[in-house]
Amino acid sequence: VVHLAGVGSPDASFEEVLRGNVVATQNVLEAAKRSGTIKKVVLASTNHVQCGTSMGRGGPGTLEFHTDSPLLLEDPVEPDSFYAASKIHVEMLGKLYGKTWRCFDVVALRIGWCLYDDPTELAGTQYEAYLRAMWLSRRDWEGFAMAALTRELRNGYIVAYAVSDNSTRIFDIEESVRLLGYSPQDSSDDFDWSSN
Repeated sequence: VVHLAGVGSPDASFEEVLRGNVVATQNVLEAAKRSGTIKKVVLASTNHVQCGTSMGRGGPGTLEFHTDSPLLLEDPVEPDSFYAASKIHVEMLGKLYGKTWRCFDVVALRIGWCLYDDPTELAGTQYEAYLRAMWLSRRDWEGFAMAALTRELRNGYIVAYAVSDNSTRIFDIEESVRLLGYSPQDSSDDFDWSSN
């Protein structure tokens, strides 16, 4: 099962993400458990779960980065919104069903920004730096999703980053590559940002 449905906006209200992300994910996990046939569940998490201390302090929409070193999977979560907080809860639900209860394996992917095939569509906007760092190409999304579905897990649960190999990314993807066995093939660096 690959569960991607939910409320995906950092501007969403608490009530929206509670219903659309937390409750909906628990329903999916419980249905998978009751089926007795599901071996793996892949959950959509988000880069926003760790962006709280690395983004501008103006809240959502303030997208400049402040990092001294790349963030690691084991670094503390720092949600930047109710949306991000809901995805932390989604990750913990996955851990409960996958690692604690051992119902099936669970992979939570902290997904970058995958709305644009050509990341330069946002060149010159307030979102440019964010998109350069968080861009996830369709090819890399497919690679990470397939790896998450097929990779055998040792302890029933992992979290991994799913971003392309962008030079400005704020996440260290080495551990994710090791855990999933997939190396991203694309980079926002390969696009000519000056032509837009």
